[in-house]
Amino acid sequence: MTYTLSQAMLYLAKTLGGVEEGVATGGSTSYLIDTNRREQAEYWAGGTLFCLSGSNAGSVDIVRQYDEAGKIYEDTKTSAFTAGNRYALAPPKFPKHKLRMAINNALISVRVLSVDDTLTTEADKEVYTLPAGVKNILRVEIASNISEPYYYRMNYGCMKLMVISALELMLCREQMAIQ
Repeated sequence: MTYTLSQAMLYLAKTLGGVEEGVATGGSTSYLIDTNRREQAEYWAGGTLFCLSGSNAGSVDIVRQYDEAGKIYEDTKTSAFTAGNRYALAPPKFPKHKLRMAINNALISVRVLSVDDTLTTEADKEVYTLPAGVKNILRVEIASNISEPYYYRMNYGCMKLMVISALELMLCREQMAIQ
């Protein structure tokens, strides 16, 4: 499954605990109101607001102010919050910048591999041009058979790879991008 950064941040905040979800009873371009909230003033201030539905769905903002009437103030949006918009709140101990930093650090430290098996070999050919966008090759797997079962074997010396004729290559490359 592919996650956006805002989805990954919400998942992390839920895992850490303290996240509460709700449904707006109204709002404007600068605040969301939920008259069902009962926390004291400033309880959510400095926390993180995740917009789950409506015209602001997918946005993540810092809670600038919170009052006892259930108004959650944040940076001005181009679209107003309206009744029925779903949202989630993470407490101030998990601010937006720290959630984002934790997700990005995890992506940097964990290698995510993707496979590009579009390159096939040709008889008596030893040098190949890689497909556009293929870079940071971690390993090359060489098939021992030209049809299933392929019985791939590893070759970590990619720079001096001698390709045996009529065998398929599977190029594994590192990707560290999040949408």
